[in-house]
Amino acid sequence: MEGKQHRNMFKKVRPSRSLFGCYGPTEAFTNSEPEAPPRYRHTGVAGQIGTTFDYLIRFVIARARHDPFPASLSLSNVKIGLGIVLARDVSQLGNQRLCGNLLDPQGAISDDVYSQLRTARDSRRYRRRADRVKQTLDSLGESLAILRQFVAGEAVAEERVIRAAWLLAYVETAYRSGWIPETLDSFIAPPPDDALEDISGLWESFTSLHLDLFASAGECTYGPEFGDASRLVGGADADLLVDGMLIETKTTTTFGYRWRHVVQLVSYYVLAAMNGDPWPITRLGLYKPRYGRISYIDTKDLENAVDLCQFGHELIEVCSRPKAGINAGVSQTKARQDEHLKGKLGANLSKHLCNQ
Repeated sequence: MEGKQHRNMFKKVRPSRSLFGCYGPTEAFTNSEPEAPPRYRHTGVAGQIGTTFDYLIRFVIARARHDPFPASLSLSNVKIGLGIVLARDVSQLGNQRLCGNLLDPQGAISDDVYSQLRTARDSRRYRRRADRVKQTLDSLGESLAILRQFVAGEAVAEERVIRAAWLLAYVETAYRSGWIPETLDSFIAPPPDDALEDISGLWESFTSLHLDLFASAGECTYGPEFGDASRLVGGADADLLVDGMLIETKTTTTFGYRWRHVVQLVSYYVLAAMNGDPWPITRLGLYKPRYGRISYIDTKDLENAVDLCQFGHELIEVCSRPKAGINAGVSQTKARQDEHLKGKLGANLSKHLCNQ
């Protein structure tokens, strides 16, 4: 959401930095020398490094805790992301009919996608894509196998783990942003050496400073989502929920108070309330691995400081508005369903955050 009005809506729920505590030797958001200074030379990989590290710490924590492989990271889910990107790709080539045959009812790449592309009419350009799709799926399957071995406690070289996490992060970045590569080769391209080195440094910082905190926690949820409320805003999930602390990881090179980062986490807390989730969220934490700090705010202090009830209802209204050119042909049934969902989310919000 863009625009001054929307920015002002989010800024209203910025809690004061004075309300934050810190797991570390200094006060929250205090600048200091980084534990893991950036080692990459090209700023274009910064976002990809962040997403890769988001994945990576889940695998590292699950291994240390002897937890099962995080359920959200399955080949079927990855294939849905890749399937959406591939369908958009083929659609841009003008073959809408073929596009509809590439996905199964769940939106994942169908089992016969390779033969569909190889035998398509005017198939020369599709055959090249078919070969790349097969190579990409093989690489994704191999990456998930490597990560499963790592989480299960097997000896896996650090570089192999990072490369596997990088590939999964690439697919997620493409899916979430709607970015479509010119070819599918980009998905299986290895990370640059400087990116590998940077992620390795972040991993080392996390392991030495905070892994024990996560490994010894009583409860740990990987990638908590917020159901219908997540879908309302086009998809949203936090990184971790550890003993009641909802955590978002930011590999940014600056440590100071960034209101957008804070409000993102506040919004997740509101989305959880909208969905009526049973998450026992008692703290919100921003983890900055480059500086080895987790800055946190207790949710009771947050609720006393800002009007989360009003913000939540405004968010529902803004996200429920018809979008120009998209909702013109919406059926009455769909409109009723949307209105019902809006009422459900509003009722949950009022129950959990509005003292009603």
